[in-house]
Amino acid sequence: MTWLNDLDNEIFDTDPTTYHDATHVAGEIYVVAYTRDYTDGYVTSLRITAEGVATLLDTIQYSAVNLTHKKVVVLDANVFAVFSSNVGGGYIHTLSVDLVTGALANIDNRVFDASSDELTACHIDGTQYAIFYQGPGGDGWLRTWSIADNGVIAALETDSWEWGPVTGEGEDIYHIPGTLIYIGISFNNVFTFQIANNGIIAPFIIDTFALTANADHPRLTPVSGTIYAFVYRDPAGASGGDLTLDTLDIDNAGNIAGALTDTWSYFDQGHDASIMRLTFYADVFWIFHTGYTGAEHYVRGIQITIDNAGNIGALVDCGEFSTQDAFGNSSDDNGDKVTLPINGTNLIACVWRDYDGGFQGMLTTVGFQPTVTTQVPTRVLTEITAHGNVTVLGEPDPTHGFCYSETDTTPDIGDSLIDEGIAVGVGAFSAVIPLLVSGNTYYLRSFAYNGAIVAYGPVETFIAQWEPIPQTLPATEVT
Repeated sequence: MTWLNDLDNEIFDTDPTTYHDATHVAGEIYVVAYTRDYTDGYVTSLRITAEGVATLLDTIQYSAVNLTHKKVVVLDANVFAVFSSNVGGGYIHTLSVDLVTGALANIDNRVFDASSDELTACHIDGTQYAIFYQGPGGDGWLRTWSIADNGVIAALETDSWEWGPVTGEGEDIYHIPGTLIYIGISFNNVFTFQIANNGIIAPFIIDTFALTANADHPRLTPVSGTIYAFVYRDPAGASGGDLTLDTLDIDNAGNIAGALTDTWSYFDQGHDASIMRLTFYADVFWIFHTGYTGAEHYVRGIQITIDNAGNIGALVDCGEFSTQDAFGNSSDDNGDKVTLPINGTNLIACVWRDYDGGFQGMLTTVGFQPTVTTQVPTRVLTEITAHGNVTVLGEPDPTHGFCYSETDTTPDIGDSLIDEGIAVGVGAFSAVIPLLVSGNTYYLRSFAYNGAIVAYGPVETFIAQWEPIPQTLPATEVT
């Protein structure tokens, strides 16, 4: 599969932005929470279509505090919460978004601690939510809080637990489906613990495992069964920040294997690394990160395989998918780059800040290039038929067909065209080539176009020569 550059770019704030998080709310509506101009907290709503077209809808200030790390969690229908950290407090804000117009409105807010830093959050059950963060004195904390579906926040916490009495960071948290077990990451430590559906915390660690000693801001995703993948930056790597991928077995009771299943590293700066799976192939995962080479900063995507047993395969493809100079902070991963799948598609939305544009907030949508081949044309009497094959559909679904020319040895869609419409799946296709002149030489190739880029198959050359038409002679009477 081939990487494809931008489908669309939308500036969601012309002021400098940082500490982003984003989520899909419903339908085509998405929200981005961020810090504007290194001071206040803002939320922007956007519409993103299934074709990857992004439109800015509304922007609202939700906090006058200089907020840092954020996590956006959808509560119900059009209501969502933004969990934010700051040295002067930890905050919960709830907002609503109109699912037609994108209009935003503040609902409620609450302080959950006197200070907080590295932070994430997740839904537990019902109206209960977990906040996993670095609290006062740098200690690791877990708090649970009730937030109604309409956005009203309970006055007091449900429960709390100081899980890191020395130092701790809330890098990531994951609820193992169908259980009361959660996976948390703090620095390079992976550990498991239990939260009841009513928000009551069992105040002990079930099991723990240490990733590479220098693991910087790990993020996790489930692979299959009890296998999980962890991606992070390793400052001790050969590049001074190698992108690293580990797989690890964690069972549904919270027991962690004593050794990694597999590990892989890539010689590149791995800031703000994240990992997700799309639906092209069952074992292909996508890692996104920011990095830099000299003065150039970029956002890069990497395709890699992980099988159901956790074995990491070969790198499939990689490439930068932003035409602008993207910024990833070289000293800290500030959520400057956030990636998420576009609902109901294999497209990706990436939120980042434009280094060349004064760190303005950008949202880029990304698709994937189709792949086609061309076969030798066939002749039947006075008709010549072109043959092609869509081998990779890509995203969005492409139009496909053939282009041909007498003079252009590499014909494109600006030449004579046979449009076969939208390809809804991989497979062979064919079409009779019209308006040929007998004895002339033609150049032919297949194409697929997904609205952003045209992919072509190899060129086939043929001469328009007709097979003789069989003649039926009149019967001769024999005497």
